[in-house]
Amino acid sequence: MRFLHTSDWHVGKTIGGRSRTEEHRAVLAEILDIARRERIDCLLVTGDVFESAAPGAEAEKTVYDFFRELGRAAIPAVVIAGNHDHERKLAAVSSLLEIVDVHVRHDFQRPQPGAGIFQFESRRGEQAAIGTLPFIPEHKMLQAADLMEEEAVAFQKYAGGMGKILGAFGDALAGHPIRILMAHLHVDKSQLGGGERELHIGQTYAVPAPSLPGGLHYIALGHIHRPQEISAPSPARFAGSPLALDFGETRQVKSVVLVEVKGPDQPAKIETIALTAGRGLRDVHGTLAELEALALGCGDDYLRVFLRVERPLPGLADEVRKRLPNAIQVRLETDALPAADRARDRLTPGLDRIELFTRYHRTKYKGEPEPELLALLRELLSEATAEEEA
Repeated sequence: MRFLHTSDWHVGKTIGGRSRTEEHRAVLAEILDIARRERIDCLLVTGDVFESAAPGAEAEKTVYDFFRELGRAAIPAVVIAGNHDHERKLAAVSSLLEIVDVHVRHDFQRPQPGAGIFQFESRRGEQAAIGTLPFIPEHKMLQAADLMEEEAVAFQKYAGGMGKILGAFGDALAGHPIRILMAHLHVDKSQLGGGERELHIGQTYAVPAPSLPGGLHYIALGHIHRPQEISAPSPARFAGSPLALDFGETRQVKSVVLVEVKGPDQPAKIETIALTAGRGLRDVHGTLAELEALALGCGDDYLRVFLRVERPLPGLADEVRKRLPNAIQVRLETDALPAADRARDRLTPGLDRIELFTRYHRTKYKGEPEPELLALLRELLSEATAEEEA
């Protein structure tokens, strides 16, 4: 049986206020082509399908058009929610997506068939059991304890609670011919990509790699944007994001993971397939006079420009963008830059206003903002941007 693992699409994410919809359409089309070419039995999507809990219409169309084409290709999919996804919005479309054989697990369910364990049969009659573990925020760990019928005291620490849950999934999958676990979580000591949400990658959410269960053919991980193998009791990988989403990801080769399992007692054959769609992200360093020459080698990459100047002057960013129209961020390299500006860059690198508000809401109110509130904020920001450009 052949699986294709992809993750962290973040459809709807912008960069410097610029839409990346066409790039997401292109990379999803590339993933579909790979799935067809490799004769995939099932696509595994390990969370963060959308960038926002209230995705715009373009983002939703991009994702659901992809799932429609996947259905036309007769390729089933299993999708779990990530920390960027809104549970109720995914729940609302889950029954419709089942029409095209896309199965969504939007919230935590006990590791048993028909709930947290999805039982799958290929066209050739091969049997697989796929454990589905969406992202569990810290404030929902007690609810997970109730579902697992565990004492709440056992879940006082997030990592301990996740260890018990992961162990339960390992036990539930044991004995099945083909055993796969999908999980959206932060594994301790994994290498971050650069664009992950700070609130959900700290040590509070870090799960030790030995907590991942053994005896499985493959553990498909989502949440970390850098593609990487994890040293765990079972073969495990973060598929990473299919596009470079943040300037912390400038040098990463994006990919999907092909997993082939030939039999219950045989190890999985695992390989990565590089993705080529989407525009690159690049750092450029130089003086204003050097930028035009540097532009020749940048192609259509989005740029973060580190401009060397003696002192800050008004209009420098505009001068940079005249020479480098794809400059997304302009940062001054000078000892004369005010300390407050340097601190601001450290606190909010590459975050748009929706993301900043979402982080504030989580910190202040200990939960996700309502989709209606985010939609209203998006509308107001759109109007404000239109007035600024007029």
